[in-house]
Amino acid sequence: MEPAYTSPGTPGHDQTDRYLLQQMSATEEQQFINYMQADPALAAAVEEQRLVILGIRRAAMENELPQFHATETEKPATVISFPARKLLMAAAIAGLLVACFWLFKPGAANQRLYAQYFKPDPGLLTAMGASDQYEFNRAMVDYKTGNYTAAITAWSKQLAVKPASDSLLYFIGVAELADGRAGNAIPYLEKTVAQKNSVFISDAYWYLALAWLKEQKPAEARKALEHSRHEKAADLAAALNK
Repeated sequence: MEPAYTSPGTPGHDQTDRYLLQQMSATEEQQFINYMQADPALAAAVEEQRLVILGIRRAAMENELPQFHATETEKPATVISFPARKLLMAAAIAGLLVACFWLFKPGAANQRLYAQYFKPDPGLLTAMGASDQYEFNRAMVDYKTGNYTAAITAWSKQLAVKPASDSLLYFIGVAELADGRAGNAIPYLEKTVAQKNSVFISDAYWYLALAWLKEQKPAEARKALEHSRHEKAADLAAALNK
């Protein structure tokens, strides 16, 4: 049976301290809380005792703080042994070399320029009505939504029927490049620029330059840029010449 409450100060019973120090069982604690709720004088006495205990704890901490700081000051500094220093230095050098390799590895500058300047051609306006251009326009919708594989598949079938179509050659080339296959894009773009009267010739040279750049052939990229009137062709050429 849990002990019944007797008022604080009764010889042999110090329920207040036990309550404040959280030494009561759950049942006894709830019983004590019920007594405080029924007796405002008891609740006030318990709060007064709580403040006294808190003050004692703070005073003890203030007395111990200087001793703690003194102890910390007296601790010897951590000394790293010579072998450990060598290992740490070797790890730091290795990390620096890895960072330098990725930053300055051959072709890294070309890849950064490609990522900076490449954006897919926005494509042509499409009219999805019944016409002989329906299949081309349907593939153009795939292209514009980033489904390059579907667009390339559809246009390649049409190119087999119309192998000299500059629009098919150009957009297949750009779609291949947009899908990360610069090597596949180059032949299509070269066939496009070979058609001197093509309306796509300037942009075809631009994407041909980017394809060569991605393939780590900046000299070929510069040559292609010489024939492009793209708004950023001069900027890219200047960056390649640095």
